[in-house]
Amino acid sequence: MKYFKSIYTLLIAGGIAFSISSCDEGSADAGDSIISSFETYGVTTDHEALTVAEEDEDVIIFKVALDAEKQVQDLTLHVSVDPSSTATEDVDFEIEAHDIDVPAFGGQDSVEIEVHILEDLTKEDGDETIVLNISTEDPTGVVATNVEVATIEDSGIQGVEFTLRWEFADANINADYDICDMSDVDLTIQTQGTDPYDDDLLGFDAASLACPEGGVMSMGDMVDGEVYDIWVLLYGDADKDFGDFGAVNVYIDYDKIGTPVHGTLAIEDVFDISMGGAGAPFFTIERNGDVLTIKDSDGNIVAEGRTASGGRTLVPVQKSI
Repeated sequence: MKYFKSIYTLLIAGGIAFSISSCDEGSADAGDSIISSFETYGVTTDHEALTVAEEDEDVIIFKVALDAEKQVQDLTLHVSVDPSSTATEDVDFEIEAHDIDVPAFGGQDSVEIEVHILEDLTKEDGDETIVLNISTEDPTGVVATNVEVATIEDSGIQGVEFTLRWEFADANINADYDICDMSDVDLTIQTQGTDPYDDDLLGFDAASLACPEGGVMSMGDMVDGEVYDIWVLLYGDADKDFGDFGAVNVYIDYDKIGTPVHGTLAIEDVFDISMGGAGAPFFTIERNGDVLTIKDSDGNIVAEGRTASGGRTLVPVQKSI
């Protein structure tokens, strides 16, 4: 009887163990079954590729949709640049979000993707396209899909970068005083004959309180053949009178982006730190096709085309404002 009882106990224990083992195997099979049961589907969109100009900043927002019945779980859409894209991320454009969380059944029509087109003022060899790849990393049934977002048109338009800096003409004064603490100088580019703060081609980027100042002008914003004034305005400190040692030299560094046209324009023997506010249109600038021409107040060409001009010194008639 004791022997029978031991066998009975062993049989029960073995049955329980078998039962547990069967459940574990069943769970694994069920899990595999769920994963393998995802129906595959792609990402759809009504977006049609746009054409944008390379010299303009822009924002493109488009929607993508997932299947309303097949997207049965939460997932994360991964937005990346497809190898077929000829435009370069962080140079030509930026992706607002590379990973977008989508709740189950939430991808029917509400998933937005935002792309920022960056201002590019360097002349390219041709048009560039932005192609994005939409995918998921986990098993979800979503098939990686490409979306052509835009063509960045090579307009042939270039930009010109300006840097405005100034210093005391006397090196000893420069060593003892910080000119940025007692003055501000602005650079603006206006249609000839208009107010210096009318409609700046630099967007007033070089008319802030920075020291030095700087900004970029798109040649695409210039009317072909029209002449523009380059204004320089100094706001000094009337309480800082250094006599003959208060002379201030102003320098304009310019660089036609992507070309050898670069140099420095110098304004000397004009400004003094004690001036409360003084300025004038010291140069003119014009565009004829893709050729840029800068002239001094006497009409002499100081920079043109694709030839580096080097430094120039200008002593114009002082005008107060």
